[in-house]
Amino acid sequence: MVKFRLLAAFCLFVVLCFVMPLVAMSLFGQIPQDFFVVPRSPPAYAYMRFSWPLAVVYWACVIGLVYFWWSKYIRNFSLPIQVPAASRDRQLQHQWPRWGYVALVFWLFFWIVVWNRFSWCANLQEFTYIPLWFSFIFCLNACLQYRTGKCPLINESLFYGALFFVSAFIWWGFEYFNLFVHSWWYPRASPDFISFFISSTLSFASVLPALYAMQKLLASFPRLHDRLRGPSVKGRWSSFSAALCLLLAAMAFFLVSLWPQYFYAYLWLGPLCIWFPLARLLKIESFFPGLRQGDWRELLCWAFAGLLCGFCWEMWNSLSWVQWHYSTPYLEGLKIFEMPLAGYIGYLPFGVECAIATIWLRKLFT
Repeated sequence: MVKFRLLAAFCLFVVLCFVMPLVAMSLFGQIPQDFFVVPRSPPAYAYMRFSWPLAVVYWACVIGLVYFWWSKYIRNFSLPIQVPAASRDRQLQHQWPRWGYVALVFWLFFWIVVWNRFSWCANLQEFTYIPLWFSFIFCLNACLQYRTGKCPLINESLFYGALFFVSAFIWWGFEYFNLFVHSWWYPRASPDFISFFISSTLSFASVLPALYAMQKLLASFPRLHDRLRGPSVKGRWSSFSAALCLLLAAMAFFLVSLWPQYFYAYLWLGPLCIWFPLARLLKIESFFPGLRQGDWRELLCWAFAGLLCGFCWEMWNSLSWVQWHYSTPYLEGLKIFEMPLAGYIGYLPFGVECAIATIWLRKLFT
């Protein structure tokens, strides 16, 4: 019954997230002839690139929330959450695996190749980003093996392998969302769809495994991990409240397709707004049960993993040959690499969405 509910939730989730924007565009506008053409070209609509009033409000909310959370739940933290004794052992008693040295060599080698234009690999420059990210995943697993004595690559091989397939599916879903909002594009991508699809799918497959390993690596640091507290989420939704929230969240996707320059941020928040009330209606057990006791460790580790991996993506993208560029109306302002500073906040909910996908898959495996 649990697996049936999980599959039902997945089907409804896909319909609400992916069909609603297309329905809105069909009802209130005309679907362009080149709508499903990928890779995307730069956005055609005109918009204000930067708005001081909106930027001030945006960063005031972000900084205010961070300060409130830090001062109330983290700075004065004094009652540590009980964690296994093994995770509190700060003495690293494990050796760096031999395959980890190979991974480091490949990682550094392809980092150099991606950021340079060597003539001997000119014809393969488009594909050099793929081995860079896969070798990075091996390095993260080697770090885990060194710190904890185990890693997903070895101890969860079947499940970890499945994450690669799920990861490709997830990011192609975001590419579908991008058809509506034009938030990013690939100016040097191959015009041949088959070549673009293969190279992109291989790149997209590395996202979720990297976040999963990064999340576990962050959790291996007790001084950081133990302090990730937050408010206790003890309230229970009524079915009516959950249904109303789900309806409003689904309707919000209409706004994304109709006014993308104003509601493009919902691209990152929408899946969460859909999932939580949907899970409540289908009586699916919370994926983050620790929130009831104020234990935000798992959720925040995933969010920070998304931010850290996102920073690495943007750093390597900045000097790579096959780049992607961003369009963030009203908030383009200061950039770190190709990503506007305000855009990095989107990696936090994205990390949580990856957590939900990973936990969902694990529940199907068990």
